[in-house]
Amino acid sequence: VVKPPRGKFFVHDIVGCSVYSEEGTFLGVIDEVIKLPAQDIWSIRNDNRSNLIPVVKEFVKKVDTKNKTIVIHVIEGLIQER
Repeated sequence: VVKPPRGKFFVHDIVGCSVYSEEGTFLGVIDEVIKLPAQDIWSIRNDNRSNLIPVVKEFVKKVDTKNKTIVIHVIEGLIQER
């Protein structure tokens, strides 16, 4: 099986991952990866809303595709409250 370069991920490995804040708060599940020229965007769905997160090192802190979990750094305004 071909592995992606370090720090890169296959879309099928990311979709379905549970996303948590650094504090451990569940934020949702990635339901889509949007490919853009500058960087990818992950759509994180929780209930009936989606949050779009730029895939940059400032936000994405840990990706564990084996356990289907991702930890992100949440700044004010990044995640829409209920």
